[in-house]
Formats: sequence, C-alpha cells, structure tokens
Amino acid sequence: LKKYLLHARAAKECTAAMQRDGFSYLAINFFELQRLQRAYANYSPAEWEKLLEFFRVLEPVFRQGPLCLYRNG
Repeated sequence: LKKYLLHARAAKECTAAMQRDGFSYLAINFFELQRLQRAYANYSPAEWEKLLEFFRVLEPVFRQGPLCLYRNG
C-alpha cells in the first residue's frame, strides 16, 4: 500500500494505480494498522494523512469491528 501512496499526490491517483495493477478489493484490520504504525512508524505524518484520505475515497463493502473490506473502483 505504501508503494502506491508514495507516488500519488491524491487518493484518487492511488486508487487508479491500484486498479491498473489489478487490485479490486483491499482488506484492512485497522487495529493492526494502528499498532504497526505506533511500533514502527511505517508512515510519515503526511503519508498517514494521505492514507486516511485514501480510505475515505474507497467504497466499504464489509465492516465488522476493526476489519474492513473496501472495493477499489
């Protein structure tokens, strides 16, 4: 996911790049994402904001607790 965020200026560019690479869905465990960010700081503050914007653009098709499945496109 970070690969796509690094090259995109906006969330829509990120989703378009993922679609070109054949990704139709994205499963995210938000508890795990936050835990990894706290432990390893994988994303800079700017990248983290871009990541959150990215999730707001995607269409959720399933959500249960911290688990979410998004449709890309």
